[in-house]
Amino acid sequence: MTRPSTEQHRGLVLSRRGALALAGAGAAGLLIRGTPGAQAHGTLYWHNEIWSQPTHRYNGGTPNNGSTPTSFQYNAGFYSQVEAWLQYYYSNTPGSWLAPIHLWLSGTHVDKTGSCGGLSGSCHSYARAIDFNYVYMQLSGSTQQAANCDYLWWNAQSGSTKTTHRKRYWAFVASLNYHFRDVLHYWYTPTYFSAARDFSHQTHVHADNGVSGSGLSTFPGSSSRTVQNFAVQSCLTYIWNLPVTIDGYYGTNSKNAAATALSRIGRTGPLTNSANWRAFLTETVRAGSGGYTP
Repeated sequence: MTRPSTEQHRGLVLSRRGALALAGAGAAGLLIRGTPGAQAHGTLYWHNEIWSQPTHRYNGGTPNNGSTPTSFQYNAGFYSQVEAWLQYYYSNTPGSWLAPIHLWLSGTHVDKTGSCGGLSGSCHSYARAIDFNYVYMQLSGSTQQAANCDYLWWNAQSGSTKTTHRKRYWAFVASLNYHFRDVLHYWYTPTYFSAARDFSHQTHVHADNGVSGSGLSTFPGSSSRTVQNFAVQSCLTYIWNLPVTIDGYYGTNSKNAAATALSRIGRTGPLTNSANWRAFLTETVRAGSGGYTP
């Protein structure tokens, strides 16, 4: 498919879609914004919505978008980043994808070992992390999955079902990578990363700000195997139709493919350039969700 005109994406001004978002969220139940509570890792805030869109806890089974929204705890700064992410994601998906948006999460705040921006304890311990299972929107008039984070399910499908879910999945990951350096997806397993405890990221996508902090993410283009390199290679292969070996190492072939991708959107220089990185991610979100090849 050819690339849609910019008018077919929402842009930063949502006009009637902003009103639809608020109306749809209100219909889902009482939304709670910013109820504080003291915790060992600082003051955390309860929210049962993100950007006025309801959140639900996923415990398995088929999601019921009519259920009462679930409250999750967040670090205040991280919550603001997640709200900015959702506005960005919504603004760069097709204009026919409308609110209400239903966000199905595994969790945000839970004490785990690890580190987070130099602090002892994982980013989940500080409520600076979020785990996604599904995102639903109104797609062309019906409630459908905008993002299905269960790789094990959609990878077992065939034909256009698999292709569509895979494109939407990597578009979703790209939208998170715009805001967060650490986005853990189905390649993050003990097979490739010694730090991975299990294979759970094959059924959910994790994002945190432990590395990127309060700013937007960057792409260092490390020669070492990284989860970010895996994402770039997957986006190049499955969305840009620039097949590369997906091994987590950002080598010559990946760099050449990235240069070709950037040239298609009128940019020069390496993907490690911050402006190029963000332009690449934005076009990836638009193409993967819109079903076209850039």
